[in-house]
Amino acid sequence: MPRLFQLPKMLVYGGSFDPCHLGHMKIVSVLDQLFTDSRIVIMPSFQSSSYITNGLTENQQATFKQHQFSFNTRVTLLQLSLRDQVLSDRVAVSHLEQRLGGVSITWHTVERLRHMYGLGAGELSWVIGQDQLLHFHTWDYPEDLLEWVTLCVYPRGQQTGAPSVDNGQSVLLTDLKSCLDNLNFEVTGIHRDKHHGDSQTMGFDVAEIASRVSRPKKNLSHVILMEGQLMNISSTVIRELLASNPRHPDMRNYVTQSVYDFLKNI
Repeated sequence: MPRLFQLPKMLVYGGSFDPCHLGHMKIVSVLDQLFTDSRIVIMPSFQSSSYITNGLTENQQATFKQHQFSFNTRVTLLQLSLRDQVLSDRVAVSHLEQRLGGVSITWHTVERLRHMYGLGAGELSWVIGQDQLLHFHTWDYPEDLLEWVTLCVYPRGQQTGAPSVDNGQSVLLTDLKSCLDNLNFEVTGIHRDKHHGDSQTMGFDVAEIASRVSRPKKNLSHVILMEGQLMNISSTVIRELLASNPRHPDMRNYVTQSVYDFLKNI
């Protein structure tokens, strides 16, 4: 039986957060406003894969990226950022990937969360950026992820040295189709979620997807395509500013006050 679309019970926003910034917090705020009955979990990676080296698995890619800040420091910065926001108590930072240890593999984290919380197909959503979508086929077990997890993709343009916004919903759909072509999946339909699409901050479309080949689980799956305006900030820019001057005044444009106060004293 095809799986009817349902709002996820849990949304997981994973990343290195090295360090976290206002762009990350904007995404968390939007998720909090749109998915009012869902648990929102911020999942800092313990040891990241870069997802930018074509042809390599997540395990192989891990050698190409090292964190500047320790896991515990990144968690502290996330907690400081959340403290500076007005968010519901459904938002929390997880230490799960630290407990799992080693290279952070999305599928392993998903499997653990599914068993911990008794989540069925489509009840867990993994939040990724548009740039990550283009390399999703290089992740470990991407076909299984598509059939068990509802991807939630937010628009993201090219990284720049200053905050910017991106509204390319049609480009986002094009990138999704390109991603699915690499995995022999296809978009079979797309519709606006009528309950949440009128948000003043951001709405979303829901793309129905299915595999072009016979697979053991023949569920129709879904991808949530976010739309609206998001801050496009690079953690790399923040690290460069820190290297030049931890008290650089431009830092205030990229992080919350509590994070700025913490970083300037490192």
